[in-house]
Amino acid sequence: MELMNTILSKKDAVLLEQILASLGQVASFDNIKKKFKRQYTELQLRQMVDRLTKRGWLVRIKKGLYVVVTDITSLSSNNVSLLHISQALNEHSYISLTSALHYYGLVDQLLNEVTAITNNRTRQYQFQDFIFSFSKVSEDFYFGYSEKRVEGKLMKIADFEKVVLDILYLKKDTYSLNMLWEKLTKYSDEFDFEKLQEYALKCNLTLKRTTGFLLDELGENSDKLYASVKGKNGYSRLTSKSKEFNSKWRLYYDHRIIE
Repeated sequence: MELMNTILSKKDAVLLEQILASLGQVASFDNIKKKFKRQYTELQLRQMVDRLTKRGWLVRIKKGLYVVVTDITSLSSNNVSLLHISQALNEHSYISLTSALHYYGLVDQLLNEVTAITNNRTRQYQFQDFIFSFSKVSEDFYFGYSEKRVEGKLMKIADFEKVVLDILYLKKDTYSLNMLWEKLTKYSDEFDFEKLQEYALKCNLTLKRTTGFLLDELGENSDKLYASVKGKNGYSRLTSKSKEFNSKWRLYYDHRIIE
């Protein structure tokens, strides 16, 4: 990393290089303190971090969390993965919903919101022009992700199949379900529908019914899901305004979503 000696002292420049090398481009003060406690006191580190922040080499995301800037002439968020920032904001989370579809190449447009699932509390942060959203789910629903390497760092990202369930569970609006149906039909070769069925078997009755219904519409096997819901009373809805009824799955749906 090439630093500007006219702005940084040698000590500050060395610390910045060491932070980048050992902690990456997103670092918390707590981790900086743990890493360099033998070299500096906490007061010294706070003073150095404050100087680096004032001079633009560290950009505060929230209290105690910073982006390391490697090119002072660039927009500070351009040289760091937004997924890294999301994971640093909440370590107990995994990337999902539209952000996961974007990671897998199923969404082309640039996104100004990074969406993640957490087993902590629902929370939203803003950093520069970006929103980082965390939706809380129960412990039973917090599964279906794996670690993938993004720009040299391991990130927790939902599997294709869990993205489907996350959208069905959290995004019950027509726009989101239309988008999901488009991806399921356009990129059907990318999905493991047997795995989707196995994941859905771990979920609540409504998700079992909804997933089974969608599998039928896609021409995929849904036998395991049907066996798990057959004979269950009551009914479920794909959206709050769904009016058409599928008797097999006891599910109200909107045909416009699956056209």
